[in-house]
Amino acid sequence: MNAPVSVPTEWRSKSANQTRLAFGQALLEIGAREPRAVVVSADTQDLLGIRSYIERFRDRFIELGIAEQNVIGAAAGLATTGLHPYVCAYAPFISARSMEQVRNDVAYANQRVVIGAAASGISLGVAGGTHHSLEDLALMRSLPNMTVIVPADVNEAYKATLATLDIDGPVYLRLGGRAEEPPVGDPEAAFRLGKAVQLRPGMDVAVI
Repeated sequence: MNAPVSVPTEWRSKSANQTRLAFGQALLEIGAREPRAVVVSADTQDLLGIRSYIERFRDRFIELGIAEQNVIGAAAGLATTGLHPYVCAYAPFISARSMEQVRNDVAYANQRVVIGAAASGISLGVAGGTHHSLEDLALMRSLPNMTVIVPADVNEAYKATLATLDIDGPVYLRLGGRAEEPPVGDPEAAFRLGKAVQLRPGMDVAVI
């Protein structure tokens, strides 16, 4: 389940150092690798950079608009048929507005639904408090069966998204907004779910 993921680097130029776009680029690879993968969008085709995916896998894309509760319900239903849905949404709305559906239809039922939640934290600050997502981590971490991943940079976001292919259960991927997120780790390092990564060696202090 937690096999290392190491991938080529051609996608980086299209990610613009933004984890939300790295997620969208990774969906292209997932679509090619996994014929059961299907993307469900809550009016986020540009936010998560999935237009290339749509062009290539048009028959495996569903746009449901600004209706996050419906999006989660549909994704859960798709998962019950054996498909592997990837939800593309805004973090503040997919976590709070659709919490009942995430909890009951996805988490409790242990459905294989991956939620790509962009604009987390205060990364969409100019839109005001309604578009901030400060409580999503607490909400998602409290749910049974839910794997929560917060990528450190675009390299980790891309590889973490690919790693969801081997996670047999719900996943919440917490992604950034439209600001640049500079790389913090070795871009060639493999991603291992749940394993710490050493950013800088030293003996004086440990920051975890």
